[in-house]
Amino acid sequence: MAIDGSKFRAVASAKRIMGERKVAEEAVRIDQQIAAYLANLDSIDASEPADSDAEQTAAALKALRARRTDLDALAARLKGGRSDQSCRR
Repeated sequence: MAIDGSKFRAVASAKRIMGERKVAEEAVRIDQQIAAYLANLDSIDASEPADSDAEQTAAALKALRARRTDLDALAARLKGGRSDQSCRR
């Protein structure tokens, strides 16, 4: 699109382009991160009194689960007949 004579070309970073394989790998990584986070919390809980910050814990888990939901949506879009195209993260 050129309004004043300026031309711009869209450039997608290779790091930000995700295909089916990368979406699946990222989903596995997020699942592992959630499991490690929960395991770490369990070990810390065993050694500390019960005055932990539940709000901070809930926010961290919510962010990770939201990212996992986004990855599931990307995977569904890629499997919906557009497997030759990539989606940006």
